[in-house]
Amino acid sequence: MSTPGADTNALVVGRFVSTAWTYPAVGTRTPTSTQATGLSAFGDFQLGEGGAPKVGLQKDVTPLGDQEPGTEMTYTVDVHEHGQYPCTESRDH
Repeated sequence: MSTPGADTNALVVGRFVSTAWTYPAVGTRTPTSTQATGLSAFGDFQLGEGGAPKVGLQKDVTPLGDQEPGTEMTYTVDVHEHGQYPCTESRDH
């Protein structure tokens, strides 16, 4: 299943093996499939739109300003792809 609004003509194939991603050549693309070529083994695959990411980043640290060592602080980072699909990470330290 692709993300709504994905440009299927811009999809690239990523193959994950062990700890590294490789990017095999892409063959035929249709609205419902993308072909990877030149593969000699199975693996874990992911499809995604190629090109530079369009990411918005918002960050917040609470409390603000200089703090004494050992002060409890919260770091929050919000990442938005194309202004959609938010991913929030919050850590207390």
